[in-house]
Amino acid sequence: MFDAVDPIVMDEECHGCRSAFTPKRSNQRYCSRECQQRTTRNATRGTRRTENRERSWKHYERAYRLTEMIYISPPQTRLGLMKYILDVNSP
Repeated sequence: MFDAVDPIVMDEECHGCRSAFTPKRSNQRYCSRECQQRTTRNATRGTRRTENRERSWKHYERAYRLTEMIYISPPQTRLGLMKYILDVNSP
């Protein structure tokens, strides 16, 4: 028997994860808001590969310099030097 209250709805394919879903609006293209954000996140900025590589390089370079600075100092002054580094970098 045909039910006039519930119209027949065709399943759509999500443009992000390619899973089948029933749209709640006529212009809905993604199965969820999270899927839409995950799909369009890198559309304008690219993959950020170069940016992440540069950030990692700066981080490890700084860590290397701090380690070198600590181990070059005499053993009896290392604790004071580490306290100084932590005090300078704490908010």
